Amino acid sequence: MSNSTHTIELAFDAAGTDEDTKQYAEWLEGKGHTVTIGTTTVTTIDGISTSSCEEARELGNQLWESFCSSN
Repeated sequence: MSNSTHTIELAFDAAGTDEDTKQYAEWLEGKGHTVTIGTTTVTTIDGISTSSCEEARELGNQLWESFCSSN
């Protein structure tokens, strides 16, 4: 997961509301990531679930914190 950009599938409720999740996806895309909003409550980074992999979870948390601090 050392790549600077990633393929991310966001959980449909990743940011709480649909609109917030869309804004988060747009922000991630602006940073060069390939992003889709999924139909489940699971977020994956490069195909790895953030709920089952500590490295993916840490990266997801870092991205989320960067998004929140940018607003």
